[in-house]
Amino acid sequence: MKKTICETNTSETNHQETSDIILAGSGIMGAMQMTRETEAKLKTCDIVYVLHYDNSLYKFVESLGVKTVDASEFYKDGQDRTEVYRRIADSIIQDAKIQQVGFLVHGHPLFIVSTSEYLIQEAKNSGLKLEILPAVSSLDTVITDLQLDLGYALQLYEANFMLNMNPKIDNKVPLLIFQVAVLGLFSVQKSYQDVDLHPLQEFLLKYYPATHVITFVLSSKHVLVSSDKLEVKVEELDKINVDFLEGRPTLYIPPIEGE
Repeated sequence: MKKTICETNTSETNHQETSDIILAGSGIMGAMQMTRETEAKLKTCDIVYVLHYDNSLYKFVESLGVKTVDASEFYKDGQDRTEVYRRIADSIIQDAKIQQVGFLVHGHPLFIVSTSEYLIQEAKNSGLKLEILPAVSSLDTVITDLQLDLGYALQLYEANFMLNMNPKIDNKVPLLIFQVAVLGLFSVQKSYQDVDLHPLQEFLLKYYPATHVITFVLSSKHVLVSSDKLEVKVEELDKINVDFLEGRPTLYIPPIEGE
C-alpha cells in the first residue's frame, strides 16, 4: 500500500530520533537561550554530558529527566587542553555505543569547540550517527553588543590560531579575535593571570597605528548582568588589567577609516 504523507513524516521523525549522539549548544546565556529544539532532543537521550561553567544549566538538564554528567570534571589544572578534549570525546563515544548520548556545550557546538571536532571525527570512525543542532554563538552576542551588522565583510580568528598562522590582515575590514584570554596557554588554567598579550600587540601593530582604538567585548552570560566593553589603544594592549580577561572577552578591531 502506498504510504500517506502523514505516515512518511512519522517514519522520518522516528529515523531522526535514532541518532546515537546529539551535539548541541546552550547559547551564551545558559538555559535562557537554549532552543526548544535542543530541549526536546535532549529529553530523548539516555545520558547528557554538560560542558558549561554555569551549574544552573547542569541542574536544568537534570530537570529534563535524563542522567547528567558534568564534563567539567574531566578538567584538571595543568593538563594539556587537547588531552582533556579527547578524553571527553572518547567517553561520549563509549557511552554512545550502548545508549543515546547528548553533549551540551556553551554557545554553538561548532564555533571554536575543539571537543566537538574530535567527537565528530571519532563518531565517523566508530560508525555512530551524530546529529548537530544550531545554537546562539559568541559571534551572535558580540555583534549584538557592538550593534554592528558585520555580515558584509568580516575577518575572524581564534587568537592562538591567528598568531601561529600569521595571516595578512586587511585593516579596512572589521576584525574579531576570539579566546584572547588563553593566548599562549595550552594547559588547563584556573585563572588567566599568566596570559601575555604582547605578541598579539606586536602582530596588530604591523597593520594598525599604535593609537588605533580597539574594543574588548564581554557579552552577558546572565539575564541580570549587563554586557561590558573595554576600549584601549593598540599601544595599551599589553597593559590592560588581566582580571577583565577572566570573563573571556572577544576583541574587536574596527577598520581604519579614510584610507
